Amino acid sequence: MLFKIVDVEPRDDMGGQPFKEGSTVVVGFSTFRRYLALNRKVYKDLRSIIEGLRGLGNMGLGFTVASPCGLRGTGGLPGCSKYDRALLRAPKPRAASIVFMTQSSGPTKAAPAAPSWQDLALKIPNDFLNPDYVNGEAKVTPPWDRDCVRLFGQSEEDIQFVFYRDTSYWCPYCQRVQIYLEEKKVPYRFKKVNLKCYGRQPGWYLKINGSGSLPLLEIGRRYKLESLQIMLKLEKEFPDTNPLLPKDGEGKRTVERHLGIEKKLTQRWLRCLRAPDTQQEKVTAELYSTLEEVEALLEEFEGPYFMGESATVTDFMYAPFIERQCASLLYWRGIDLFADGAHPNLKKFMEAMRRRHSYSALMSDTYSLVRNLPPQIGPCKKAVGAESIREQIENGPLMAKLSSDDSTLGARYSAAAQFINHHEVVVRDALRGLGERENQELHDQIDLAFRFAIRTLIDGSGEVDLRDVVSKKVVDAAKYERKRVCIPRDLSPEAAVQFQGAMNWLIGCIE
Repeated sequence: MLFKIVDVEPRDDMGGQPFKEGSTVVVGFSTFRRYLALNRKVYKDLRSIIEGLRGLGNMGLGFTVASPCGLRGTGGLPGCSKYDRALLRAPKPRAASIVFMTQSSGPTKAAPAAPSWQDLALKIPNDFLNPDYVNGEAKVTPPWDRDCVRLFGQSEEDIQFVFYRDTSYWCPYCQRVQIYLEEKKVPYRFKKVNLKCYGRQPGWYLKINGSGSLPLLEIGRRYKLESLQIMLKLEKEFPDTNPLLPKDGEGKRTVERHLGIEKKLTQRWLRCLRAPDTQQEKVTAELYSTLEEVEALLEEFEGPYFMGESATVTDFMYAPFIERQCASLLYWRGIDLFADGAHPNLKKFMEAMRRRHSYSALMSDTYSLVRNLPPQIGPCKKAVGAESIREQIENGPLMAKLSSDDSTLGARYSAAAQFINHHEVVVRDALRGLGERENQELHDQIDLAFRFAIRTLIDGSGEVDLRDVVSKKVVDAAKYERKRVCIPRDLSPEAAVQFQGAMNWLIGCIE
């Protein structure tokens, strides 16, 4: 295929011989640059030529195309290798058509037709592509939306306070408050700030909260710290809106007793994770003793919640930490809190909480929790004998299987919608992770491969042979993104499994 550049005067010194109609001249790269530099009008056409050839390369036709380095005015087209030679053909005295050729080490097989991102979007219900973050069911909002509102069918004029939480949705204290707010259904604004242990906090936040701690409530130009104090403050301010605490004296004393045991459980959990081996028997016995106290509390009102059939602030205080205790004790100490039928009331409680959308939308998974906990709580001691459990958890994303079962359709749509909406961000993130930020050729190959993966995620399409179509670096990109997904910020645990399964499917199509 030939591409025409107009208004270029062939020179006798190009390649050491004059151009003649129909002749073929092979020239070196530097000579070719001088040829193009004869006329600045070629620059615009040159860009379109390079883009066209780059597209052919993406279709597997063997082209590797580069920007003419050092040529002023082109703006540069990053990410490709240099030319080995340029084939020039001059059918007319004042016009030249050019084809760039290289000895490419890339794929040479023609790629199968991949759906466009627009075509993929048409396969997914609009509710998944454009979720209602303002009035719909509780959802984790996009990470770049740092200033968000939840109105529950009311107006922004009804907002009376601001809630500050962590950006990654990994803070259990922030999770407590947001579960409460979703149950309370009082309109609120919330702003996202990095936890100190994960990165620098913005100066504007440190001005209002010098410690940088989260969560924070801003109400009536005053600030309130600590999750429990925030919830108690809001119960006092909005006592008649979906009350979540008992109002009688006996009920309040019961809540205080429950929360006292919750604090003790948290302390003993942390000791169990941090204690040296010589103290493990003692701290583990103390942990189990406190868990039995929790079992008795849940038995007292015949559950599934701590106060019986209705969820209260007590439940929102416990659930995020039980979630982390289950994951961390299993990973670091090899302790399964529910093995052999242990702690049945606690298990029923967590199952009941997962059925509440206010909690399930904000919960994480074991793999993510054990990765993000150490910066928050410090180093944890690994128990001897739990290596196989740790390996199984660490390899979770590698073992994820893409399901075609109808029961996973919502999770698959959710994962696909997030990817479609932010596909360019994901592709650039993969390039960054591979140290290939400027590699446009690899960018287009990753984009192509990911479109096949998302198509399969949506409709269960069969295998696609990409072995000679994209480079092996696309496998590295899929492996990188498979572990990069942030739960629950990016996807729910169920949707993340399906996304990771799609990446594993893609890896199998290339390797």
